[in-house]
Amino acid sequence: MKQFIQKTTLLFCIIAGIVAALIILPPRNQESGYIEYMKKIGMVMNTPSKRVIFVSGSSLNTALDSQMMEDSLHINVVNYGLNAGIGLKFWLDDVTPYVRKGDIVVVAPEYPQFFNDVMYGNPETLGPLMYYSNMRNITKMNLKQLLNVIKGIPSIINSNVIGAIGKKRQAPQKHSGANPSEFKSERTPSPLPPHQAENNFKPTWEYKRPLVVDEDFGNYFVQKINEMKAQGATVLIVPSVIRATAFARERINAYAIDAFLRKHGLAYHSKPELHVVPDEDASDTDYHTNYYGRIRNTQVLINEIRPYICRITCCAGSF
Repeated sequence: MKQFIQKTTLLFCIIAGIVAALIILPPRNQESGYIEYMKKIGMVMNTPSKRVIFVSGSSLNTALDSQMMEDSLHINVVNYGLNAGIGLKFWLDDVTPYVRKGDIVVVAPEYPQFFNDVMYGNPETLGPLMYYSNMRNITKMNLKQLLNVIKGIPSIINSNVIGAIGKKRQAPQKHSGANPSEFKSERTPSPLPPHQAENNFKPTWEYKRPLVVDEDFGNYFVQKINEMKAQGATVLIVPSVIRATAFARERINAYAIDAFLRKHGLAYHSKPELHVVPDEDASDTDYHTNYYGRIRNTQVLINEIRPYICRITCCAGSF
């Protein structure tokens, strides 16, 4: 029995060593979307005030033109949108410590982030992100997030091994190119092929109905919003941009979230319908836009934010 335990332990150590080598030894892909994440959080940390910080998944990587907003409002814009698979809890934990007095923080999560544990990320995204960010903020994770990181180890290995032999890495699309500046760090929106302009998108998330806002996470969300407000920021909770056909399916969920927020003294800043784009202005998923959808949604956001700019330029300190 003792010999069996020794052999089993040795085998486990060998396997663990191989796994660690596959994760650690191959170089990180500098073109990965996860590297773009490090640039984004660097901007959250270092961009000077006055500024607007957008917190979202990949929807605002395609549906926000930071340069257009800066030119219109004369304010620094930090687009923290990256990938919904990271999970809304991670975004909030990541951004909150760097929120300053006078910031305008626009939180615009995709609707599924409030249901069915979507807010805790998925292994294919959260696992590799932890690897590329050197386990950033892992101590703030709950058990569900940690399990997703562990389940994501095969994705890390797969990405690194494939990359090490010169093949295409399995990582999020690099979210740059819409603007030459790394500060913008936004994905170039693609045009929608004519045959996809109809009702033939597959839903981004599959649901088990009926849906109820996750009470535990909802309370945590409210806590983080109030925490940012206590730090002196103006926080706007904005409905997610979404294509029209998808919104017909998601409308009940959007208003369920708004009802939950209102119960806790918060609410969406505007009606969800204001952020719906026609299907022909959408791109490859329910929550991505093409160029025309980006311009449309950016103008909507400019109009929503403009009244608050005076609070920074004229009424600093009077939040």
